Amino acid sequence: MESCMPALRSDLVLRQVGDETLVLDRTGERIHQLNATASYILSRCDGITEQRVVAVDLADRYQISIEQAAEDVLNLLMQLEQLGLLKPH
Repeated sequence: MESCMPALRSDLVLRQVGDETLVLDRTGERIHQLNATASYILSRCDGITEQRVVAVDLADRYQISIEQAAEDVLNLLMQLEQLGLLKPH
């Protein structure tokens, strides 16, 4: 697993709605709704937490295997990158 430290763009507006997160991307003129798991991963995209640490924490939080957590983190980060929501690394 990569040891990148993903970070969200600073111009995004985030709003918690229950255990979900709404992401307002004014530049892309889009609103994204993330479920609880994706919201947790998103909250760890601070530019200082390594991707592998997020996966370990996710596995612990949701009582899933580290392999499954790593795959979930990678998949979401790829989606966030494709949507242009992450800072370039």
